[in-house]
Amino acid sequence: MIYEKKRLSNNYFLIFILVFSVFLGNLNVNFGFALKPHMVLMVVIFMLTLSKFVFHKPQSHETFMIFFYVFYCLTGVFSTYPMASIRLTIAILIGLFSYFIYKFLFSNITLKEFERIIGTVGILYNGISLLFYLFGLISNQFNFYGNGIRFYGLMLDRNMPRLIGILSDPNIFVVSNTIFLFFFLANMKDKKGKIGFVLALITTILTFSRGGLLATLVGIVITIAFFSVKTTVKIFFAVPIITWISYFTVLKVMQIDIYQIFIKRMESVGKDGGSGRIEIWNNGLSLFLNNPIQGIGLYNFRDYSADFFGEGIYMHNTFLEILVESGVIGSVLFFIFWALLFLKIMSIVSKDKSKAFLLGTYVSISISLMFLSLIASEYLFLFLALIWRYSMTEKEYLYRERMRLE
Repeated sequence: MIYEKKRLSNNYFLIFILVFSVFLGNLNVNFGFALKPHMVLMVVIFMLTLSKFVFHKPQSHETFMIFFYVFYCLTGVFSTYPMASIRLTIAILIGLFSYFIYKFLFSNITLKEFERIIGTVGILYNGISLLFYLFGLISNQFNFYGNGIRFYGLMLDRNMPRLIGILSDPNIFVVSNTIFLFFFLANMKDKKGKIGFVLALITTILTFSRGGLLATLVGIVITIAFFSVKTTVKIFFAVPIITWISYFTVLKVMQIDIYQIFIKRMESVGKDGGSGRIEIWNNGLSLFLNNPIQGIGLYNFRDYSADFFGEGIYMHNTFLEILVESGVIGSVLFFIFWALLFLKIMSIVSKDKSKAFLLGTYVSISISLMFLSLIASEYLFLFLALIWRYSMTEKEYLYRERMRLE
């Protein structure tokens, strides 16, 4: 079992604190960009481990990832709004720096320790987020009327009580929780896996994110497809039961009728154009047609949208954002990187089907990228580092340990 007791390495608690800090992004200081807790920890860790720090040889998907981000940042040199480009360039550099720190640290613990960290952080993250949501409901006296109003872990959005937990956006919460939900789904034989899955499922549902829930559902189906027949049958019966129990618990304790809210959310798709996304995407495509080769420049869509369409807003589609801002060249580089990442995951899963949750997470995040702007998200870089750790075999880990001790 992934949670079996064993002696922990010296790096365990350091990595645990670092991974957990990634989900404390709201505790930031704004310097034109948000300085978050995990960024500070990264610098401290790098300074403390500088003498032992190792840059691991990049795999094929990592090579194209670097090519893409370098080209993407370079498009900002000739952009109309260079200050906007500089802001995202800094965010991307921080993300890449974080990624290499993750790789170094993750390579120094066993896979069982690594999975224990994922499980523990996942339960804490979802448990605290659910408590914050409940505090929000209580502090607002279970009044759901309002728009853009926040109470602790609750955000009122067009009279809907959406969970944001310890983040600031319900849609981003779903993406950040993706790793945990699918990890717990793949480890439901363990008691902590069951608890974690229930918590992650409830918090995900309470975000009332249409795109997020679609991404989650597809990811669950893909993950289960790799399970044994016996396990699939158990989950086929268990998940609906867990869902119904969760529904009635939320209805009685939080006075929220999830079913009725979802019906209203689905009915509003045609009316609000996906919260205005369709109009935004059409505006983006018109900009792309005028700048098809290298695009309008890194992080420039928001300013272009304000000047040409009267509203400064994000693209809400990472793939389209890359196409518009970095043109055909940047999109091809990203596509190759994302396709090679898929092949890497399939290579891992082909050797061990219990790691199919990585594929489910990949597909879920890919769908979320169609509805959100996540190109420099800390959760994306953490997921990429997670893939890298699973691609590192235990034989490689033992070899590194032996070399380190010698």
